[in-house]
Formats: sequence, C-alpha cells, structure tokens
Amino acid sequence: MAHRARSTFVLSFGLVFSFCFLVSLCAAPSAAAPPRDPGNIAMGVGGDNLDGLTGLVALRWISDGGDWLGLRLSGGWLRERFVGGYTVDEGASLSAAVQGSWLLTSWGPARMRFATDLGTRLIVAREDTPAGDRSTAMTLDLAPTVEVDVASDLTVLATVHTGFALAVDPEVEVDTLENPLELGLRWWMTPQWALKTAIYVGSAFGYGGDGPKHRLGGTVGLEYAFAAREAVSSDGDKRPSVGAFVGFEWRMLALAGHVSHGPGFSAGATFFDGWLKVGLAGFGRPGPLNSETFRVESSNGAAYKGSTTLDLKSDGSLVGLLVGASIPVVDWLRIEVPVIVGQAGFGFYLDGDDRKTPDGRRVSAWENELQDRRDASIGFGADFGLRAVFTPNAMPWLRPLVGVHYTVLPGYDAYVTDDYDGLSVVLGTEIGVF
Repeated sequence: MAHRARSTFVLSFGLVFSFCFLVSLCAAPSAAAPPRDPGNIAMGVGGDNLDGLTGLVALRWISDGGDWLGLRLSGGWLRERFVGGYTVDEGASLSAAVQGSWLLTSWGPARMRFATDLGTRLIVAREDTPAGDRSTAMTLDLAPTVEVDVASDLTVLATVHTGFALAVDPEVEVDTLENPLELGLRWWMTPQWALKTAIYVGSAFGYGGDGPKHRLGGTVGLEYAFAAREAVSSDGDKRPSVGAFVGFEWRMLALAGHVSHGPGFSAGATFFDGWLKVGLAGFGRPGPLNSETFRVESSNGAAYKGSTTLDLKSDGSLVGLLVGASIPVVDWLRIEVPVIVGQAGFGFYLDGDDRKTPDGRRVSAWENELQDRRDASIGFGADFGLRAVFTPNAMPWLRPLVGVHYTVLPGYDAYVTDDYDGLSVVLGTEIGVF
C-alpha cells in the first residue's frame, strides 16, 4: 500500500497548493483585516491518540496585513507512534518547525488563510523494536483555514489539515499521511491575553498500512500579544471576486455492504457569485472508529496464531478534486451537485493483539500473505452528491448542509470483497468567505 501514500500525497498537496494560489491571484484585496497584533507567544497542552500528552510553545511575528511567521517547539510522552513500521507506546516525541500564515481573502467578519508548518520530529522509544528505538521524520502540514469574528473578542476557526511526515531514519518511508479536520475558538479575555481551544479528527495512513489509522484529539492554550490589539476599520460591504470555504461533515456510509461512518472535508474557492465550487475534498472510514469486523479464511490455508480464520477490520479514504454546481433556490437555500474525482484506497487489516506477529515481522507482511497479496485495493474513485445547503440570514458565513452521495470505485479488487461502492448520507456545515 506504499504507492497509495505516495500518490495521495502528491494529489492532496498539489490540489491544496493550486486552490490557495488561485484564490490569492483572483481574490479582491482583503476587505477586512484582522485586528492589529504585532506578534504573540502561544503556550498550550494537547492530547491525542498518537502523541499522548504534549506541550507546545510558539513565537510569532505578525505583519500589519495579518500575515505571520513563527517558530514552534513541542514535546511530550507519546501514546502510539511508529519506528520503522513497528508500534511503540512508551517514549518521547519531540518536534520543531517553522510556521507561516497568509491572508488570502476576506469579507465582513470572515477571513480565509493558508498556513504552513515545516519541521522535523524525533521519536525516542522506551523499548527496542526490530528497527531500533528511534525515528526521525521531516514533517509538512498545509492548512487552509477560515476565521470568523463572531464577536469583538471571540473568533471561530475551521481548518482542514493535509499533513505529511517522511521518516528518514531508520529508513526512508512514509510515516504519516493525514487529513484531520480542526474546529477551534479564540477568546480574547483581555486586550493582550487570549484563550484558544480546538478539537480535531480525521483519517491517517503510514508505513504501508502498519502506521496510524486515524487522528483524534484536542488542544487548549494561552496566547499573549506583545501589544494590545487595535481594531482595524474595514469596508465590510466590498465583496471579493472569489470566495473561499472550508467544510466539515460526518458521513453514514453503506459501502461494501455494511454500515459504517467517518469524517469528510472540503476546502476551496467559489466563482461566479457562488455558482461554481472548485477545490479539494474527500472522506475517510477510520477502522478504529468502527466496530465492524470481517471474518474470512486465509487465502493459502495457512494458520495465523493457530487459526486459519481471520477477523479483520477495514479502513480507507477517498481524496480528490472537487467540482460542483451551487444553485440558489431562495435567499437561505442552495442546491448543490458536487463531484469528487481522485484516488481511493480501502483495505482490510489485522486488529488488536493480532497486530503483534508471532515471528517479529511487520504485520503488513502477514496481511499480504494471508489475503493473497490483496489486503487492499487502491485506484480511481469518484463520488457524486446532491446536497441542500442552508444560509441563515443572521450568520451567512455558517452554512449547515445535508445530502446524499454515491461512491464508485471502478476496478476495486480486494481479497475480502471486490465491491466497495455504496451510498452515504452526509450531515455537516461549511464556513465560508463570500
């Protein structure tokens, strides 16, 4: 499954870069800059299923226009990371990065940003693995973000992360490819002190299927501005020529003949007064968030831990280019027809104690042998939708939505099933700048 990580990485990052570049070229000058803040220092703690409890400090220098550059340091006691594809659940995780954030467009209280985080991460495990006790990776995160000032001292932040970590030691290999969705709040308790909280969830993949399956966690922290924030006057009625949006959703899935669920996302730009949407979108089916198991006999009749019967779980995702029509019906309702075309990969894996192999080999080697080297199928995927999107007059930047989709994976062929097509029902919301 390593080629899935490489090609999905190229697709995801290419689409994120493309739509952000397009918005920055086409959008009108920002109509509403954020309150002036020459710089700040942020301190916080977080916890998730991979890094456990983590502390963070970041220093940022902010321009008058709202763009900023910064440095980030973080570290903590990990919960589940990987050294050369082997799980480690005790040890330290340390990382450092250069960060940046650029204001792309804005309208009224809403702003669209494009943030980056480029750095390195060191894992030091408490116990040895067949690959050693340390792992070093280069990390990159691209994060389109919409910020909305819902009050003079309160901001809502919605972010779609596209994160990539490439292990360079002990071997060069894809450590993590992830798409967590993040929703946060920043509350300025005083002109110089702010409280920021966030939660995030999304699919993840790495080490050819031996790495993380999902990302789930949250953060809380304080930000201290070097000087009291000053309000900036703006022409809130000047509408940008190109809009932007970030969308969060949760899908109830009927793929592969069973019911499951998982997060979905979208991020992109709108054209022609909102009639056309273009961007990046996708959804995931994280195995750890779904209890469904699939019982099959091993392909070669070989026994695994004394049994030829396998109890497998399933995970996967679809990520691709989003193109959609958005048709106004009345002031508060639009009907949308989105199409996602890109790459899909769904597979089946050993779970729980079965991931500790009897001979010390990586579990993916056993999964390949026991499933006729077809533990997963990766290839072209398409998703067709029909949605109703509501726009409250009092909060036009917040757009709840409901819809139905059908996903097709032509040529899908895994050992457990040769059909992963199916319907899904979507509930979610968009936060937009237009």
